[in-house]
Amino acid sequence: MRVQFDIASLVDSLGKPNAQRVDFGNYEEIYDLGEIRGGGRGRGRGRGRGRPRGLPRGRPRSRARGRPRGRSGPRGPRKAAEPTGDIRFRLSKASQAFIDENYDEAMEIVSDVIRINAETYEAWTLLASIFRELGDVEKTLTALMCAAHLRPKDVTGWLSCARFALEETGQLRKKFLTTAKLCYQSAIRADPKNDIEARCGKATVLRELGNTSSAISEYKRVLNQKPHDTTILRLLAELYIDQDNIEAAMDLYHKAISFYKASDVLAGQLFGWSDINIYVELYAYLGQYDVAIRELKSLSRWILGRHEDSWWDNVIDDDREWDADDTRRMQIQEYAPSRFGSQLYGEGLPLELRVKLGLYRLQLRDYDEAMVCFPCSVELASMSVF
Repeated sequence: MRVQFDIASLVDSLGKPNAQRVDFGNYEEIYDLGEIRGGGRGRGRGRGRGRPRGLPRGRPRSRARGRPRGRSGPRGPRKAAEPTGDIRFRLSKASQAFIDENYDEAMEIVSDVIRINAETYEAWTLLASIFRELGDVEKTLTALMCAAHLRPKDVTGWLSCARFALEETGQLRKKFLTTAKLCYQSAIRADPKNDIEARCGKATVLRELGNTSSAISEYKRVLNQKPHDTTILRLLAELYIDQDNIEAAMDLYHKAISFYKASDVLAGQLFGWSDINIYVELYAYLGQYDVAIRELKSLSRWILGRHEDSWWDNVIDDDREWDADDTRRMQIQEYAPSRFGSQLYGEGLPLELRVKLGLYRLQLRDYDEAMVCFPCSVELASMSVF
């Protein structure tokens, strides 16, 4: 359903506003909201395109010096006038009726306020609350949209609309995905310098709508503001997998790993076990199980603080570095058991990554080593690939 029809229908149900009308400025262009202003679609802004009021007939309009051709000034909704004493009194009565759960009375008073002045922001927010209590999610969202348009620079209003469309519309959620996307776009336009939440929300909606490429573009914009952020990396990795573009995801992870290894940030503080899990799965997705094993062991060693023991990279035929005891490790000449505690070897590797080591060994048909990697032989015996 188009947004302008929703809003126009809601206004019609309340009664046409008389003296004062809502001015949506350039948002009318984006959302096609001309109908709510009392004029039909296609009507120009302001008083129309005829002769400006106050100029004699036949007298040409003068152009202000220094003003560029084109627009005569900044476009956008003008600031709404402060509510009059009468409006404030009516809103107070409506709020009390709402608190007392007299929703019919509250609706009637709020409707009167909107008929008097449809630019009353508080009336639309209260109307949204009434519809929410009555369980009418469509009208709730429409009222929230009207309120947001009256304060287009208020990012929280747009984000609230988007969240309501995504989280509180129940079975109608799919119907309002596009509305949520438009709300996020408006939030970005309202504050382009602090648009991370809005862009992430928009990307989520775009992905759900099947527009993977546009979702990737939004996340990459966020990544420009938060370089190497692992949360965004994970989301991008999922999208690149959807596109079967694993190399692009790997490239982002390579840069992030190089950055975190070169920085003063403690290992594991910003790039942790879950990030290793996702990263090595990219290699597994391509069937590069040997590389996945190498990267898993190297990064795990780095997170545990043993990055200087890079000589372990030469031990590629088995995973004794991560054994539960020292039996096999003692056979390695460079290994010094007194240098690090056992908690930084086998005990330090999370169970999920240990299982992955076993699975990757299975894929390489290294069954004996896979048996060592698994926590117990029962898990291995249950694997159909064995």
